[in-house]
Amino acid sequence: MKAADLIRNEPFADLFTATLSDFLSLRFGGEWRVAWKKKSTSMTAQSWLVNLNINAIFREGASRHALENTRREYATSVIPWKRPFQRLYFWLATSATPRFIAHAIVEIEPAIPDASQCLIIPSTHKIRFIDAAAGVVYCHLKKGSSAAHFQHEIQARELAASKGVPVPRILERISDLCIAEQMVVGTPLNRLTSRDQRADGLERALHALEPLYRSTARQAKLADYATFILSRIETVAAARKENVSKRALALAKQLVNAICSADRVVELVRSHGDFQPGNILYDQGKIWLIDWEYSSEKQRHYDLLTYTIKVRSPYNLAKRITAFARALPNGLQLWQLRLLLLESIGFESEAVMVASSQYAPRDFIARLAEFEKALPFVLSGARA
Repeated sequence: MKAADLIRNEPFADLFTATLSDFLSLRFGGEWRVAWKKKSTSMTAQSWLVNLNINAIFREGASRHALENTRREYATSVIPWKRPFQRLYFWLATSATPRFIAHAIVEIEPAIPDASQCLIIPSTHKIRFIDAAAGVVYCHLKKGSSAAHFQHEIQARELAASKGVPVPRILERISDLCIAEQMVVGTPLNRLTSRDQRADGLERALHALEPLYRSTARQAKLADYATFILSRIETVAAARKENVSKRALALAKQLVNAICSADRVVELVRSHGDFQPGNILYDQGKIWLIDWEYSSEKQRHYDLLTYTIKVRSPYNLAKRITAFARALPNGLQLWQLRLLLLESIGFESEAVMVASSQYAPRDFIARLAEFEKALPFVLSGARA
């Protein structure tokens, strides 16, 4: 999740500055002062520009190499007619008038060495500090986030890498809260302007996941698996005691009742867990799969269905679900779609449980509303 969204759901500035201070002490030693301000006030501190629209924190005059991944993601809009304006905005935000467009200033004392070669990218559970000159990305767990969740991601990446899945290589475990990884440069699939490249990237990604799927595959009773997911959602609802979690639980129960009505077996595999275009980087025929923090055991079709239906995007999600249910391509059955919705609610519940904020993200609420819209059709469909 981008900082622009996080800042609405949590005390993001406080969490960010505390995390960055800890990281700088770990990386360079000594004591560091990090402050988030509306404008620069210190004559001695090093000023970094915060641009929420491109989800980046950088020094004025930052090198092209340091900004390259951000340029590939945010200098191209997913909407074709917006692309010229997006390119212009990115140029203004990073080259022409960055200080005037910045949303905030981060002041750092003492000064970070060779800062023009560095970039800071905030996210939901960690911050990434990119040292472009060294080709290294430091990932540090964000204050308030789950250390166990961070370790789970590292273990998932190591498992995937051991099966030959292309993931950025972990160079060093600096502490339980920080790792150094290989810097890779690629374009998210949804930012590629070539349809052929998008198709090629998806095909390569699915092919790359197959060894992981094959090595972890097992058969399970569908009813047992669905009940297991429901129990985890019940745990979240009991802990959170908020309306959105109760709605999620009610929706999950309806799906479980429909799924468990037949005696079936499901093939379970270790999935990527958040398989969406933004998590697949593409560069001249090479791909990398990133963000493994929600990797877990799911039905074999989970990653592909998540990508195909665009489950992570709430806009018109109910229409996409019902359209997919009508078509059910490639021999899929309706129970597999029902199971996907149940697994997706489980994903959302887990994301809420490990979040820094006590409030459910807006996207979760929006997606849940779309699931509720699609549910009557999915439950009453004839092709079970």
